[in-house]
Amino acid sequence: MSSRATELSRSATAGVGIARVLGRAREILLRGDGEEIAAALEEKKMGRAFITLWNDEPHMATSTLRAAPLEMLANSPHRLSRMATAGLLMVHLRYFSRLDHWQPGLLAALSSLITYAVAQLESKPTRRDAIEYVRSHADLVLDTTAPETVARNLIQNGRSLDDFLDEAGLPGFDGGDYGEQIRLWYYIQQIHEADPTADHDFLTELTRSSVFKAPVQDGYFGHKILQAMADKNQKPGPAWLDTILTIAKDPRLEHTSDWFEWWKPLPQWCIDRVKSWLSAQDLGLFLAAVEEYGIRSGQEDLQRMFPGRKAFLEGLLGLGLIKETRLILGNQAHQYVHERLGKSLRSDIAMLKQESQKSIIFVDCGDFHLVEGSHNFRLWVYVGKPAQALKDRRKTTFTPGFLRADIPRNFLHTNVAPAAYVDITHQGSENGTWQFKAMDFLIDHDIWLPEKKLLDPHTYRNYAVRFGIRRPAK
Repeated sequence: MSSRATELSRSATAGVGIARVLGRAREILLRGDGEEIAAALEEKKMGRAFITLWNDEPHMATSTLRAAPLEMLANSPHRLSRMATAGLLMVHLRYFSRLDHWQPGLLAALSSLITYAVAQLESKPTRRDAIEYVRSHADLVLDTTAPETVARNLIQNGRSLDDFLDEAGLPGFDGGDYGEQIRLWYYIQQIHEADPTADHDFLTELTRSSVFKAPVQDGYFGHKILQAMADKNQKPGPAWLDTILTIAKDPRLEHTSDWFEWWKPLPQWCIDRVKSWLSAQDLGLFLAAVEEYGIRSGQEDLQRMFPGRKAFLEGLLGLGLIKETRLILGNQAHQYVHERLGKSLRSDIAMLKQESQKSIIFVDCGDFHLVEGSHNFRLWVYVGKPAQALKDRRKTTFTPGFLRADIPRNFLHTNVAPAAYVDITHQGSENGTWQFKAMDFLIDHDIWLPEKKLLDPHTYRNYAVRFGIRRPAK
């Protein structure tokens, strides 16, 4: 019993001693006096104490883990033990994505110290632990791009994160920033390999705020997600586009805080690509609303005009001319669109007052733009910069009179010659009469559109016989 009591007494004394050392180390670090820290490191146990505090007390790491004390650790008279080096590695894995936020270059400074400490230790190639893995694969653990590299390798080889952690001697280290970053980059690799027209289970995971708001260099992980999702040549399916809009909202709403947070940091090609996808969606909704109204109302003239309108607008989209679109719908047309898409409707739609069944679409093609409407609304073709009201999405309501009178007047006021416009009734749809007027107007302003791309085959034959095929001036 006496020997047991003695052992317990020694253990308690050691515990008190460790607590005392940690308390002193905490005070020294918090004071942040470089000379005092360097002097303290003359004692071998203080280096271990600093590392223990950074590991066990996140607030201490946040406020005191800096390049200067790491450099002092490297220059201290005592070589870091294997246990102390493992502790430093744990600090690296735990705070991986936060280090450079605490101090620029801190990740590189800690990586450098770990590399140095490992080199000072005796090599034990038969051991399967983190120290030996870092010795031979430092780039997969210490580099800034390590999580991305690891994730790419795992997907290419059909392996899991747990497989890698076990191989690297890091089981149980998946809860820190390093393991989390691998998981995030694993999503990016899934996006790169995924078919954007299909639904995928991981899309739901991407919309968790813990995923898309995870910090990475130069912003949030959501910025990486958006770029990867936009980097597809195929027109995406509803689930793909809905994921983008859930994370970042509509990139055309440039007056909103969401736009400044999510879209402004991204390259312009990324914004333009998503805008083009939304334009395709808007175009589809407009055409569906026009077709539905023609069927419901029984208006045969509107139904006859529909194929021509569809071919013309979809032709512009297929030519890659459409930069941006905007839907303006009356109440009934808006209700139909909601019935059709329900909760998946994510388009920014303005309201048209006074004529509830009418549908209008603004189509910006860069050098020219259109305002096209359903029944009893002419096709307006403009050459020049669009009126601000059409582009400004803070304006959410319009009237037919405003579109027919105020927009043309404002257009001429804000543009100089050779700005011009023409309004065209949708007559002679089957022989291409209204299409000819539109394209003839544009070619007179040095804008040529390939007729065959904008007309269905039957209309094109009639068009060619009646009007001939014009070619742009050489």
